[in-house]
Amino acid sequence: MAGNPMKALLEQLSLRYKLTLAALAVEAVMLGFLIANGVQFTTQVLQKQAAQRVEEIARTMEAALLAPLMQRDDASVHDIIESLRNDGGLKMIEVRDSSNRVVWRAGRGGEETDFALTRPVDFSGQHYGEFRLVLSGDFIREARAR
Repeated sequence: MAGNPMKALLEQLSLRYKLTLAALAVEAVMLGFLIANGVQFTTQVLQKQAAQRVEEIARTMEAALLAPLMQRDDASVHDIIESLRNDGGLKMIEVRDSSNRVVWRAGRGGEETDFALTRPVDFSGQHYGEFRLVLSGDFIREARAR
């Protein structure tokens, strides 16, 4: 009658070795939990930083776009968008005027991991338009992969 070779091996080991193996198994499980928790924490921190970055860019852009949208100066809107897009690492910026006409759009966005924000451009109760920003979420995927 052939028995289970693993069971036979364990029966031959002393109590000291059995306890050592059990301790190593517990440590391996705990290490796995620590790694998973670290990855989750890192992802949350990166997402929070990305949301804050988009919010900061939005505040800057709102102030910068107010005058050109009030004056219907599409060329100035274009210049502002291109400078922010190149310097801010944004994937997409779209600006609409008060009649919802697209004044300028640069780039593309809309992946599930991207951070998008739409903000109106208002002043003294008057609506002058709105803009949409999309910040790439690729850095979170890269950090998670690492």
